[in-house]
Amino acid sequence: MTPPLNAVQKYRAGEILGASPGKLTLYIYDYIIQQCLRKDTPKASRAIALLIDSLNFDYQEVSSGFFRLYEYAMRMVWEGEFDVVTRIFRELRDAWQRALSKAAA
Repeated sequence: MTPPLNAVQKYRAGEILGASPGKLTLYIYDYIIQQCLRKDTPKASRAIALLIDSLNFDYQEVSSGFFRLYEYAMRMVWEGEFDVVTRIFRELRDAWQRALSKAAA
C-alpha cells in the first residue's frame, strides 16, 4: 500500500498531471539534471529512456537529432560521465524554457 501524499507532494502531482507536453519535457530535463548531480545512474537513465520513448518520428529530421543526442547522453550516464550529461541537459533545459516563454508570449 502506498503511503498518503503530504501537501507538497499533492501540489506537485497536480502540477505534473495538469502540465502541457512542453512543460513535462522541462520537468524531465530538471529531473535528469538532479539525478546526474546525485550520480544516480538508474534514475537518470530511466528518465532519458522516457524522453527517447516519447519522440515522435513523424517528424524524422528533428526526432532523429534528439534521438542521437539522448542516446549519447544515455551512454555517458552509464560511463559515469555525469558532468557531460548535466551540461547537455542544462543547455537543452535553457533552450526549451526560452521556447516555451516565447510560445506563451
